[in-house]
Amino acid sequence: ALAASASARAGAADATIVRNPRAVAASLCPTSPISRLGSTGPLRRRVGRGQGLRAWATAEDRAKGGPHVRQSGKQIMEKHYDLIIIGGGPTGCAAAEKAAYAGHSCMVIDDPGDGAKLQLGGPTGLFSKALRDTAAKFDTSLLKAMGMSDRSIWAQVQDMCKQIALGETQNTVRRLRGIQVPRIQGRAVFTGPNRVELQTRNGKSVRVSADRYLLATGSSAFRLKGIPFDGRRVFDSDSIRDLSYLPSSVAITGAGIISIEYAKIFAGLGAHVTMIIRDTSFPNAMGRVGVDPEIADALKDDLVESGVELRFDTVVGQFNVPPALCNPIGIELRSNSKKKPTGETLEADMYLFAAGRMPNTGDMGLEQAGIQVDDRGRVMVDENLETSARGVYAAGDVLGPPGLASTGIEQGTAAVNAMFGDVYEGEAEQEDARKFDPKSYLSDPDRFPIGIWTSPEVSYIGLIKDRALERGIHAVEGKARYADTTRGRVSRSRGMLKLVVDAEQRDLPVIGVSIFGEDACELVHYGMELVQSKRSLRK
Repeated sequence: ALAASASARAGAADATIVRNPRAVAASLCPTSPISRLGSTGPLRRRVGRGQGLRAWATAEDRAKGGPHVRQSGKQIMEKHYDLIIIGGGPTGCAAAEKAAYAGHSCMVIDDPGDGAKLQLGGPTGLFSKALRDTAAKFDTSLLKAMGMSDRSIWAQVQDMCKQIALGETQNTVRRLRGIQVPRIQGRAVFTGPNRVELQTRNGKSVRVSADRYLLATGSSAFRLKGIPFDGRRVFDSDSIRDLSYLPSSVAITGAGIISIEYAKIFAGLGAHVTMIIRDTSFPNAMGRVGVDPEIADALKDDLVESGVELRFDTVVGQFNVPPALCNPIGIELRSNSKKKPTGETLEADMYLFAAGRMPNTGDMGLEQAGIQVDDRGRVMVDENLETSARGVYAAGDVLGPPGLASTGIEQGTAAVNAMFGDVYEGEAEQEDARKFDPKSYLSDPDRFPIGIWTSPEVSYIGLIKDRALERGIHAVEGKARYADTTRGRVSRSRGMLKLVVDAEQRDLPVIGVSIFGEDACELVHYGMELVQSKRSLRK
């Protein structure tokens, strides 16, 4: 319904003649040069309905003093650009803004896939974050006691989440329009070195050209063979956004960031949640993504207190999925270590598999372009984020872990810096840029923060003590609890802060920060300054 409404509004807008270009431009981007230019007549949009093509007149047109009109779809695709960005997620849109502000012409090609896209420019995890914040505003048990049905409660939750996604899309479209970056909906395929063909949604194929290309197509949920994904009762971490009912019981496979977030969300909505975890302990499972063991234990205790059941050393086997929602799914449980059934069958209204993601690099003709990928489909790049094909760069989830929007945005910006080399001005700024250089993630991933949007939150940056010791660093750690502060005692906040320092160095530089508790994902930015700048504990 959201997609149909947005499409209808876009189609209606395509057929209109705007009589006041100055007012429209100012409302789209008050700080844009467009808002300061006069008009020479009606502003007619030449884009066909449903094509998804949006663009203002080019910088060259404005420099020549020509009429300020929108370009047709044909003009947009025939133009030669400085940069074409393949992917309309947060990484691609951030790179487009960086390039445009530096004076380079660029275009974004966004493939919505089958059906409509939930949002443009927003991260894949936007739905879970929106659902988390929305669920926190609902007292499900109270609403049920007041006579509201599960269907009505879930419909309200969905509507609030979609409004958040729609707002993100509108904001991104507004920004791209304001900087004159055209956005085309379609699928980009490499047909040779530095040759890209655009397959539009109406079935046409058009050659597009640019001096440089940036791959930022993101990732998709990994699907384990043997699980009957149907998008109705059995979901992955992408299709879960299509859930159309409020489940009373949920089974989740995985112990990573996504699975923990959804476990807390559904528990908060009143569902009985069972997490199926392959590892034998929670610290072992969370250690794979770099979480401190003590904080992992604290997170486990919080999950248990929230009513989440944890099943360790367990994997799923056969599924029995009845067509009627009133009948529960039957899930065979197997021992991971013994490789045989446990004899138990878990029943749940809904099942979510959230154990990994895969880069969206298939069927893009990367081999024909000479772009190398590893055995998992991750694009291989050098220190400048350039692929094995000269002039083609990559950033974001296509490079592999951590698969976070924040890291992808920094990598997209770094790629633009590398390909044009004109982003920073002044020696002082260049020195700071080297200090916080995001492309160093490839060689030093511990320099970037990780956040888990549970409630309470978990965040960390740098090394935990155990990993530092494995690297031969004489590390020591200090710990403080939220309850040690006056504010923490008043608000009865549950949480802790841990600092790891290198004890062999005289200045005791901070090499790791871990936080568990309220606003941890915001507070970690202070820790980022400590770790990235190698701040001394003595100063």
